[in-house]
Amino acid sequence: MSSRSLDQMLEELRGREPPAPAIAGLPPALREEFRRLSAQGALATARRSSARRWWPALALLPAAALALLLLRAEPPVVPASSEPGAVAQLDGQPLAPGALVLATDRPRRVEHRGRASWQLAPGSRARLASSAGNVLRISLEQGSLDAEVQPSAAAETFIVTVAGSEVAVHGTRFRVTLLEGEHIRVAVSQGVVQVRPVSSGAARAPGTSLAAGAQADFWAGRPEPAPPPAVAPPTPTPPAPEPPPLPAQPAPAEPASRPLPASTPARAARHPEPAASTPARVPAATDEPPASVERSLQAVIEQVQDCFRRELQGSSELGIEAATTLTLGVEPDGTLLSADFEPPLAPAVERCVAAQLAHLRLAESPEGYRVQRNIRLRR
Repeated sequence: MSSRSLDQMLEELRGREPPAPAIAGLPPALREEFRRLSAQGALATARRSSARRWWPALALLPAAALALLLLRAEPPVVPASSEPGAVAQLDGQPLAPGALVLATDRPRRVEHRGRASWQLAPGSRARLASSAGNVLRISLEQGSLDAEVQPSAAAETFIVTVAGSEVAVHGTRFRVTLLEGEHIRVAVSQGVVQVRPVSSGAARAPGTSLAAGAQADFWAGRPEPAPPPAVAPPTPTPPAPEPPPLPAQPAPAEPASRPLPASTPARAARHPEPAASTPARVPAATDEPPASVERSLQAVIEQVQDCFRRELQGSSELGIEAATTLTLGVEPDGTLLSADFEPPLAPAVERCVAAQLAHLRLAESPEGYRVQRNIRLRR
């Protein structure tokens, strides 16, 4: 091709208008905006002043506008809302001592990273009592708490205080439920926990150990509710001293000539002296019971000891001892009239004793008897 032909082609290109942008593929809103700008002459001015510099960019306008539109159409990322009934998570690290944690309509889980996590059932309430040192202390005020404690070489790293009880662990899974008053229930799914009364001083009160799979009820840290306080019998009031007898007055002398009235014997017969009433028979107390009574008493004590071992709740590894006074009332034919314990034993133990003694026949005696014995029960 000659240089003249090349110059002619360049001249033709300089005088040619750049191609109009292809707007057919644009969204309707962008097409409308493009037409509005064209009508105002903005695009015509740009095309005349710098046609050769801007027409490739205008040719790419449909693709750029489409990409911008797609980006704006992308929905924003919104954190997924918690589904109803899902567990609400809470970081326990920033919680200050005394912080109250509530679980209203769904469980709430508190995580202390590397130490323990605990979860409140719906309707429960607890406080972070202390997190100083290596020990986390939680005070359960209402409802139920599930805890999972990381194993540790320390003796106790997680303690739940509830209604006068302490539940202490160093690596386990367990649940504590506050039922009513000082009555709680502890269930262990892994490891070992110890339940004991809350102690105010440095010395710890003896407690009950529960292993995995065990469940037990406690009252202020004890496996049985505390007996009601003994009420001292009222002090009898000494009788008032009797007044001294009046000096006897001599009876007036009857005239010797006056005979006794004839009606006196008849009046005495019509009004006899009242007979003395016979008191009801009460079995007499036996200070030194005979051998037959002693054998019967020993049989009753063995039944009581057996019920104490079988019916007393709590871990069998913990030694428990109780002292009480047994009073038996026995009919002449050997039928057991009454069996009283002072102070009372646990309700479950006394029910067992009543069932064991219902058909027991003791030693006979002419008058019946009542016998007391101080006994010490051990498990």
